[in-house]
Amino acid sequence: MEKVEMELLPVLESTLKRLGDFVNKDLPMELELRLKSINTSQSVLDDYDMTLPGKTRAVLDTLISEVDMGYTVGVREDEIEVNGQTRQAKLLRVGRIGLFALTPDGRTAYVWDREQKRYIALKGGTTDIVQAMEIAEGIRIIALSRLPVILPESAESAQAEFAEEGESIENN
Repeated sequence: MEKVEMELLPVLESTLKRLGDFVNKDLPMELELRLKSINTSQSVLDDYDMTLPGKTRAVLDTLISEVDMGYTVGVREDEIEVNGQTRQAKLLRVGRIGLFALTPDGRTAYVWDREQKRYIALKGGTTDIVQAMEIAEGIRIIALSRLPVILPESAESAQAEFAEEGESIENN
C-alpha cells in the first residue's frame, strides 16, 4: 500500500496541476468557483492525515466536474469587461465551445475570443444568441441555433482535411 501511495500521489498532484493550467486557459466562466475546487483538492492532497482513497476521490471529483462542464450549457448574469469598461451582461456558455454575452437591452452581443482573451463585439447574431439562451433556460423549445463560433486553428485544419476527404470520397 505504501508503494501504491508513493507512486499514485505524484500522479494525482501532476494531474491537479495540469487541470489548474487548463482551467486558467479555458473559458473564463465561473473561474473563481473552478479554481476554488482545485485549491480544495490540493488541500486534501496536502493533508497528511487524509487517506489515499480520499485524496484520489477529491482529485477525481474535481476532474469529473470539469469534464461535465464541457457537456452542459449555462446561462447567468454577470459583469464582463469590454474595452476596459465593466458592463452588466447575460452570459451563455455552450460547453467549452463558446462563451457569449448579451447586454441587458439585447442590442449588443459579444463572443469570448480565446486567442485575444477578451470579449469582442459581434455584428449581428443577437437573435441567435437570445434564442440559444431561451433554449438553455427552458423558455423556448429546443431548436437548431446558429451561434457564431470561432474555431481554433487545429479545428479549422481538421475540418478542411475532413472536407477534402469527403470530396475525394464523393468523386470516387
